[in-house]
Amino acid sequence: MSESVKEKAFISLSEISPNNYNPQEMVSSKFKNLIASMRKYGFTDPIKIRPVLEGKEEISTPYVIVDGEHRYRAFMEVFPDSTGIDCVITPMDNLAEAMQATDTANRIKGEPNPIKEAELFDYIIKEGISYEEIEELSGLDQILVENMVNSLDIPEIPEDDIDELSGSSIDNGKTQQDDSDKKIIVSFSIYADQKEKINKAINMIDETLDIQIPDEDRKGEALFVMSNKYLENQ
Repeated sequence: MSESVKEKAFISLSEISPNNYNPQEMVSSKFKNLIASMRKYGFTDPIKIRPVLEGKEEISTPYVIVDGEHRYRAFMEVFPDSTGIDCVITPMDNLAEAMQATDTANRIKGEPNPIKEAELFDYIIKEGISYEEIEELSGLDQILVENMVNSLDIPEIPEDDIDELSGSSIDNGKTQQDDSDKKIIVSFSIYADQKEKINKAINMIDETLDIQIPDEDRKGEALFVMSNKYLENQ
């Protein structure tokens, strides 16, 4: 990777474009707060950009944003007469590397759109970046990332069928369905220092389960046993 080569520069706004894969979203209230802060304190955090990868991106400008799209948009609103913006230029070798850098920066500052992020991970994994590298750079557990990518293969459920699958009978007069035998994917985030203890506890219960459970379901069953035991003691 070439991310160690960095250069600070004042770049013309006409030479910069947002990327087209950024999964980060910002609600209007937070964007207004960003604008208010920039009006009061000025533009204090340069955006991170990279040279466009020739032949791999349909972008007309020589530079594309890696980190700071909302700061870039707020800057143009707060300083409409400015011709340029402070940047840190970081050359990158390929699009997968650039996408990973954008997602990692987003996770430090906020929460990305889960579908867009899953699509981003799907692309960079197909481009050769491993789950181990993603975990090292972003701090996301490999299993969580794999579940996110796999979720893209789940067919969209027609709206009329949602109540039947969920067992809900709100305002529709339908009989509540028993979906206890249906499998679902559950994903959640934990801190890195919690992972070892949680996995150890799940593995201990998994080893003692005296029932016939498919291997791919045993971890989930162990987690259920832990949760059920806790509830029984309340």
